[in-house]
Amino acid sequence: MRKNIAFILIFIVINVACGCSAHKSGEIDFYSTDEQVYEIETKYCQICYPQKWENEVDIVISEESPYTVHFSTAIGEKEVKLFDIIFDEEDGFKIGMLQSDKEIHDLYIVNYDFKRENFSEEDYFKLCEMCDDVNVIISKLLESNNFELAN
Repeated sequence: MRKNIAFILIFIVINVACGCSAHKSGEIDFYSTDEQVYEIETKYCQICYPQKWENEVDIVISEESPYTVHFSTAIGEKEVKLFDIIFDEEDGFKIGMLQSDKEIHDLYIVNYDFKRENFSEEDYFKLCEMCDDVNVIISKLLESNNFELAN
């Protein structure tokens, strides 16, 4: 029960931080862990992100300190930063702790703002959905039993 409450709170914070709290339907979507995903290998764990974005979201892993996984996309000619997942560096919002090879790593997320008026309605809601899907990452990490949500 405590994990569910923490997950819902993280979901709400991420939606508000991205500026995408209201979808077309006006309802909050909760994530099925049955969603098709692809795996991104990091030096600490596998991150799973929805398969539907594999050819649209660019993922770059920065090996420099702090170790970071960057998520971005292109809308027209414009690169749009979606979010970063940062290991061990206190930056952004702490989402939890990951047990990896006898070490514990704190995980943080940094969300990037994008203004609704800079995009068509379709592109804006697509960007919101890409940001919201960070919750798929969190759900899959929770399934691994090596991840604990932050309090």
